[in-house]
Formats: sequence, structure tokens, C-alpha cells
Amino acid sequence: RKRRQPNPQQQSFSPSVDVEGKLQQAISLYQAGQLLQAEQICQQILRDYPQDAEALHMLGVIAYQVGESKIATGLISQAIEIDSNQYVFFNSLGAALQKQGSLEESIQAYQ
Repeated sequence: RKRRQPNPQQQSFSPSVDVEGKLQQAISLYQAGQLLQAEQICQQILRDYPQDAEALHMLGVIAYQVGESKIATGLISQAIEIDSNQYVFFNSLGAALQKQGSLEESIQAYQ
């Protein structure tokens, strides 16, 4: 897991956030079907930590759930660029690409 680095421009203006706690809260909300609230929490995290791969991935998963597979693909791809060691990111990317009809790319993501 990569260490989160706060956005230096916002670090002095924003209170520090408990990123792990907020991310767990977003996951719980997502699992309860409260996608809008989960999305809002992920966006809060990304305001302070724009390179947070897990928050980007979660936003991508939410986009996928609401039928925005192109947006999902972009967000999940960003998460993979930041942290390519999370197999679940590739799994999510494969699902989003498959939904878009990009079968060849989907197969590559699963590999």
C-alpha cells in the first residue's frame, strides 16, 4: 500500500483527515447502497489526497454501479497508475471494460 501524501497546497488549509476511517465509512455506505454518500466521502478524501488510489478506485466502482463505465474506466486506470499492486483494481477495470464492450482490453486487464 502506498503512503498517502497530502496535497501541499491544501495541507495548511484543511484539517487532517482520518483517511482510512473515511475510506471504511465510504465502503460501508457503498455496501449499504448509499452510493451518493460514499461518493461524497471519496471526493472529500481526494480533495486532500488527490493521489489516493483506494479513493479513486472506489469512485470508479461507484461510477460502474450507476452505469458510467467510461468514467469508471478512467478513475480505476488512475488508481492503477498510482498503485499497480492491487489486483482488485485490475479486476474492477476488467469489469468496466467488459461493460463497455472492450473485450480484448478487458481480457488484458484480468491478466
